Amino acid sequence: MFRTRSTIKKSQFKWLKGEELLFGIPLGGLDQAPNNKLEGHFFVGSKSPWYEITDDLPQYEEFPGSRQTIRATDKSV
Repeated sequence: MFRTRSTIKKSQFKWLKGEELLFGIPLGGLDQAPNNKLEGHFFVGSKSPWYEITDDLPQYEEFPGSRQTIRATDKSV
């Protein structure tokens, strides 16, 4: 299973209704594609053995912590 995640400022998003019913928003449901760059692969310790990661992005067995921690591992981001 794959899930795309991103962060935005509260000022960049407005709830129209139903905020109390949701715990998060899948990015695939948004009208516009986010322009964030990919930062890494998370939870690779529990990925399916048949799925091979073939890019050079950082890989994390679990979630490494804050966004600053993630960015500190790759100075090009």
